Amino acid sequence: MTTNLHLTANPANRFPLGNPGEGPARSRQRRVAERAKSLAVGLARYRAATLMPGALREPHYLCDESHNSSRPLLERLRILGLMATSLDQFCVDQGGDEEDDEAAFDQPALFSDEFCAAVTALLSRSSRLLRTELLPGLAQERGALMRQPATLTREQRVWLRSFFQAQIFPLLTPLAIDPGHPFPFISSYSLNFLVQLRGLKPGSPNAAPSFARIKVPRLLSRFVEVPRLEGDESGDERSFLWSEEVVRFFLPDLFPGISVENAWLFRVLRPLPILSPEVDNFASQPVLHQRHLLSSVVRLDVEADIPERVLNWLAHHLGVPENGIYPIDGHIALFQLTDLINLVEGSEAVRALI
Repeated sequence: MTTNLHLTANPANRFPLGNPGEGPARSRQRRVAERAKSLAVGLARYRAATLMPGALREPHYLCDESHNSSRPLLERLRILGLMATSLDQFCVDQGGDEEDDEAAFDQPALFSDEFCAAVTALLSRSSRLLRTELLPGLAQERGALMRQPATLTREQRVWLRSFFQAQIFPLLTPLAIDPGHPFPFISSYSLNFLVQLRGLKPGSPNAAPSFARIKVPRLLSRFVEVPRLEGDESGDERSFLWSEEVVRFFLPDLFPGISVENAWLFRVLRPLPILSPEVDNFASQPVLHQRHLLSSVVRLDVEADIPERVLNWLAHHLGVPENGIYPIDGHIALFQLTDLINLVEGSEAVRALI
């Protein structure tokens, strides 16, 4: 696995620590170099407090650093997002390197008990940190509250419905899953809802349960800021929503006449196809796409409250072994936390942070 922290910590990137005359671009560049160097140096010296697979050293280090309360809050959020990216990339790269003996050196099998336990611990620590420290801290320090749609005021919900109808609804395509509609292909990294429905079969008085899949559009920003409305007495507080929670809130609009019983968010990771250097990159695109379609799922992240029978059904259709399933008590796909920093701080401040 290529370690990005090592690549960015090049001595050529060193800049003077203090220069009142430097311009904004130079200042941002210096901050980037300083932060990259700091993380790279820390990784080189890192000694984990617990036993772990050596190949997961980088995500373990980043997870530990995101728990470092001496770092600024937004920096901890950024590092947590880096940790999620590093862990995802390892799974994708390792899954595609099975025939590369050199790349597989000292890397655990993706479905081994050791690897599964280590990844489970990382995901659990990350989710708990975000839920109990970072998001509450964001509300306290920055006045940025992560809300659920149901907790908004009536006026805010009216705005949210208008936003959903105009910006999100046109991008959603429910896909039924039943004997007449096979289980759809789930692309790597995409966020999806498995929706449990209960409707009436024609000619039958009894409601029959069924499932549908809704893909959260990739074109959406991961976070939605609710604008201040006239009469808002929240002071300097700002309200944000996870985009998938907006979709979940309005799921009944997608299934008129059918009862939405429940919905669980999930995503999969598939290995990145690798071609030899001799293959022409442009000509190989159809081949890469076909290999991606045929590649097996190496990781399934799913909300922890999904019933066991439904999880087993989902895993069976995705072809995921037991040690490739990761129930998460919290939000999935934390690599996009930088998007939240963008909204909280604004683009100019963010460019100085990342």
